Amino acid sequence: MGKRHLRSNAEVGDEGNTKLSGGKTGGSKNKRKIPPPPFIQPWIYRGSPLLTPPEEEGIIGFVYAIRYLGNKVPQKVYYGQKVFVHKTSRRAPKKQQLTVKGKPRKKIVRIRGVKPSDWETYRGSHIPLQDLFLEEPPHLFIREVLAFARSKQELCLLENKLLYCGCLDCPSVLEDPTSFNAWIGSNKIYKHQLVPK
Repeated sequence: MGKRHLRSNAEVGDEGNTKLSGGKTGGSKNKRKIPPPPFIQPWIYRGSPLLTPPEEEGIIGFVYAIRYLGNKVPQKVYYGQKVFVHKTSRRAPKKQQLTVKGKPRKKIVRIRGVKPSDWETYRGSHIPLQDLFLEEPPHLFIREVLAFARSKQELCLLENKLLYCGCLDCPSVLEDPTSFNAWIGSNKIYKHQLVPK
């Protein structure tokens, strides 16, 4: 039996064709790896370049806006979140998998740690936007840090506030024709599925 093809949200769009989408692009096994551009403008926070993580204790990441100033595509902005470090987990050596009596443990022992993320050169998880970074000059992109967060939950909350605009009177990114984002929420509300007003 052949393996079922799993499509990422970057591959699913209007009329079944590849479209610009938002959010994560599925599992890493199915994710197309795109090399970073030779040069990328640093993140900007309150008008100044952000070259190192904030020294304030407890900050784990930030929400951002990537603004596109060119005319190649109609989309002009992409919102998202990024952490400064990733948690790691690897299987412990064989000796640590044994009990004092030399018998295998019932539960696999894992060694957990952290490693720096690629936040400095991050261009969002949206594949067409990453491609655009390779096709267009770096001065056409502004990567702006909007706010920092102290937990994953706060990151998600801040990101959703950006995506939903925080109020009913303000149109969400799905209603904004200049937004790269094509879906939001855990249930994946897609832009092309919304009924036009």
